[in-house]
Amino acid sequence: MKKGISVLYHSFRRWAREPLLHFLLIGAALFVIYHWLNPTATNSDTSRRIELTNDDIRQLEISWTAQWQRPPTPEEMRNLVEDKVRQEILYREGLALGLDRLGPGLQLIQVTHRKALGLLSTAFRGASGNRP
Repeated sequence: MKKGISVLYHSFRRWAREPLLHFLLIGAALFVIYHWLNPTATNSDTSRRIELTNDDIRQLEISWTAQWQRPPTPEEMRNLVEDKVRQEILYREGLALGLDRLGPGLQLIQVTHRKALGLLSTAFRGASGNRP
């Protein structure tokens, strides 16, 4: 019985000196501490939601009316809302990529490229979907 305990003790001591084990334990501790200090960082469901208020919709309608001198049709309003949501998505993607640290000119170029890529992929999917 003592030999089994002795082997277990020496095995534990050997593992306790292993740098990989230290690395894993420190990494796990940092992970736990980070999530304990930043509980909202893991709650991405609410941060990914895009909500337009009645005021946002009203502002879209006012902008349209000021530009075209008439209220938007329901289809035009739907397109305005979809464009607003797309802009918010691009804005959030830009923040995630760190584009807010770039100058305004580079930000515009990046957003334009991302829009163009989105349009190209949509057009490609539409063209391939029309094939028999």
